[in-house]
Amino acid sequence: MWVPLRWAPSTRILLKPGGVAEVCALHLPGSERSTDDLVEGVELAMPPEMAQQMLDPTIRTVTF
Repeated sequence: MWVPLRWAPSTRILLKPGGVAEVCALHLPGSERSTDDLVEGVELAMPPEMAQQMLDPTIRTVTF
């Protein structure tokens, strides 16, 4: 998803200590946004890799 300005500070806080912020690759094509609209540091996630990370108990996933 595109990160609205009101979420940008939270996203930047997560990125500072080495966090990773990714947007579902399935969401962008159905929206009016593109990767150019993402907050700096937010990347495009690929569904297979994201699913694998979500199932890994050693990786903390936060969604919003």
